[in-house]
Amino acid sequence: MIESEINKRYCQSCGMPLRFDVEKYLGTNSDGSRSDEYCYYCLKDGKYIVDIPMSEMITD
Repeated sequence: MIESEINKRYCQSCGMPLRFDVEKYLGTNSDGSRSDEYCYYCLKDGKYIVDIPMSEMITD
């Protein structure tokens, strides 16, 4: 396995790979800082912006 694949981190909500090289792709915490756990599709200003049950996120 490639080293970069081993160290890759994913959004804890949707599973999208997190891109730390492009800050705007990271979600934002309530204090305006960038989240290191969630993507911009899932977290904005410390609030979840996606209200989808996990069962709907999982695809066959």
